[in-house]
Amino acid sequence: MSSPSSIPLATAVTVSVSLLDTRGIPTRVDRYLARLHTPER
Repeated sequence: MSSPSSIPLATAVTVSVSLLDTRGIPTRVDRYLARLHTPER
């Protein structure tokens, strides 16, 4: 079982890394997200 502080810590790390990333949005992210959310045939 995880400790009660693990979720807020993971959230803080995720937000910090996101804010410090200077590369911006990856190329073709719209195509990837469309493929991820489109139902399979």
